[in-house]
Parts: sequence; C-alpha cells; structure tokens
Amino acid sequence: MDNTYEIFRGGLMTTIKIKDHDYDVIEFTISQYMQDENGKEIVNSKHTSFYTAKQLKEFFTPIVNDLKVRFNDENDSSKPNS
Repeated sequence: MDNTYEIFRGGLMTTIKIKDHDYDVIEFTISQYMQDENGKEIVNSKHTSFYTAKQLKEFFTPIVNDLKVRFNDENDSSKPNS
C-alpha cells in the first residue's frame, strides 16, 4: 500500500499518507500546510508514526467504525420522515 489522501479547505491543505515498508511496518503520516496571501507560512506541521499491521488495525478500526456510524446517521437524518 502506498496511498495519499488530500483535502484542501479554507486555505489549509491536509495530507494523509499510508505506506507499507518491509518487515510488517506501516508508515502513517499526517501533515498540514497553510500560507497567507503573501506566501508566508502560517501552518507547516507533520507527524509520522509507524505501526505493525495488527497495531494499525487495532488503532484505526474503532475510528473507522465511529465514522461509519456518523455518516450513516447523517444519511438517515437527511431522509424525510414517513
């Protein structure tokens, strides 16, 4: 796996990278970047952590499940009441 996800909102670029390495190591990096209208950096941050496949699954599965519930609830609330 070598995936990059980006979202740009309100001038802030957020990037998430997930990359497999040898020996059951997965690199997870989240970075954010923003500059003002003159090109001066306002935000420039980056955090990288490393997980085994098991650790990554244990850490992110509850987060993904919570997001699924949230998105399903939002979809249900947009339907008109019968």
